[in-house]
Amino acid sequence: MKNQNIAIINNYSSMSDKELIVLARQKDDRAAEALFFRHWSSMIKAALHHFNHFPFQNKADFMKMSTLEKEQELQSEIYVAFDNAVRDYDFKSCAF
Repeated sequence: MKNQNIAIINNYSSMSDKELIVLARQKDDRAAEALFFRHWSSMIKAALHHFNHFPFQNKADFMKMSTLEKEQELQSEIYVAFDNAVRDYDFKSCAF
């Protein structure tokens, strides 16, 4: 079983974003997960930049949090945006 999981992970890691998006749109949760974690670092950096530089409700409470707490707070919001991006992505007009 462990070898099977490693093979699956390796299979997804060798796929392009486009291939993973196609599979994710077909409800392949592992493909969506591979794509999400491939871009996690960039997404969290962008979200932290946004929340550190633009006004929003409860900013004072957010700014008091540690970086780890901020990441945890943002994770669900990031996943919603990621899920929408996967569903709405237009292959012809932009890079993922």
